[in-house]
Amino acid sequence: MSVHDECGKTLQLYLRVSSFLSRYRTRRVLGLTLVLVISVSAGWVFLAFGQSKIPFHTIWWGGGVGAKRSVVINDQASWSSLWTQTLCHPYWNVTYCPLAPAVNFTSRTVLAVFLGMEPNSGYSINITKVTRIGFGIVVDIRMTQLGANCGAYEVLTYPSHIVDIPKTELPPMFRTETSTVNC
Repeated sequence: MSVHDECGKTLQLYLRVSSFLSRYRTRRVLGLTLVLVISVSAGWVFLAFGQSKIPFHTIWWGGGVGAKRSVVINDQASWSSLWTQTLCHPYWNVTYCPLAPAVNFTSRTVLAVFLGMEPNSGYSINITKVTRIGFGIVVDIRMTQLGANCGAYEVLTYPSHIVDIPKTELPPMFRTETSTVNC
């Protein structure tokens, strides 16, 4: 098991108990929230520093093609490949494929979320917040769909949102919230 897998498991554990932790055993140390949890019955000790928001910039929001997935990109070759797969797919029958927007991968990391194929125009996906928590990052995603009484165009859509953040090698956890808009 890799270090990233271990950090990811630790981050997931932290998120599961974070509401409990917000009420117990927190201390401010040098401007950071220090959390210590000791559970003899579970046999683990967890120490983490509090959370901090990570600023992000939208590169692309709208349609694309592909399956439901979340992607982290830290190199130009992967970025070019993803851009081509998403926006220049033969499904669109395009004769011109725009070049991928420039991203400086020495200082930036790209995060991309794809909702996959949806049956109408009543769906969207948005990265709403990126947060560093301990030894990982949490990417909050909102998936929105129209309620049963709303009108939408009957057309296949592939909602997507692509952002960049300051360079990181920390393991991500993508957390999705679904909301329904009732008309």
